[in-house]
Amino acid sequence: MTKRMWAAGDLSLKPEQPGYFDVAYGDDPAQKLDIWLPDQTTQTYPTIFFIHGGGFISLDKRESESSPVVLEALNRGYAAVSINYRMLPQVHFEETIQDIQDALRFVIDHATDFQLNTTNLVVWGGSAGGYLALMAGLQRPQWVKRVVAWYPITDFPQIDTQLASNQLIQQFLPPRASDHDKTYVPATPLAENTEFPFHNTADSLDAQFVGDSLAHPSVKGLLASPINYLTPTMPPMLLQHGSGDEIIPMQQSVEFAVKAQRITQDHRIQCEIIPGAIHGSVLFMTPENYNHIFDWLSRKEH
Repeated sequence: MTKRMWAAGDLSLKPEQPGYFDVAYGDDPAQKLDIWLPDQTTQTYPTIFFIHGGGFISLDKRESESSPVVLEALNRGYAAVSINYRMLPQVHFEETIQDIQDALRFVIDHATDFQLNTTNLVVWGGSAGGYLALMAGLQRPQWVKRVVAWYPITDFPQIDTQLASNQLIQQFLPPRASDHDKTYVPATPLAENTEFPFHNTADSLDAQFVGDSLAHPSVKGLLASPINYLTPTMPPMLLQHGSGDEIIPMQQSVEFAVKAQRITQDHRIQCEIIPGAIHGSVLFMTPENYNHIFDWLSRKEH
């Protein structure tokens, strides 16, 4: 047996380059954002709006997978907006989703004040941030033109069932490629990869975020799940997930994409699986994958 693992990250940004920092988009102390600019000029820049992860309870707009994506965006001539939002235990999913929409509205309304071009606004996030990025694109397609979601939750009630299925299947498959990095640590709560329930407990972070148990069908579980908001007008989305993810199973992205393609009757919603990658893996942040994602963002047709 092995512990469930995820990447803790080891890079924290400091506001030492051009930009606007700790800008309030609401009245709560958590409702602040940073705007990072590629250089000190007066021009406007295409914009990536990045939402950090952290299980809906932790991390910050200058931590986690936010940091390397912000730096990559700046190196490629984009402005990057990284935001904080209200989290557990202060609020549930409705308020957190509203914070993202309020921050988007603020950025769009004040784009020229901050040298931002939001005509083709990209929303990008990982884990909890990937979930919130999907909800932003699904609920505000008139604002969001592209979404990149790394290892997101898309269907809260199904997470543990899918994890258990993967764990059973892996017993009969050849050993998968190992994914190792110094930033990988045992996930919270500490658990073996064979221990269930993992998400479907009364006090799990997901249950707290949804505001109801995930051990049984509930209206809140359905309302909190992006897979229930798919429409023919949704913007192009790229979901990437690791086959070795023992926190959020890859089926969350796969089933979202399959259902989305059935609804849109095209392939604007794409899902890609990174073999062996764990939750938050460094394999998402290779030069090759960044090139692939930014090429996808620059395509005229999807």
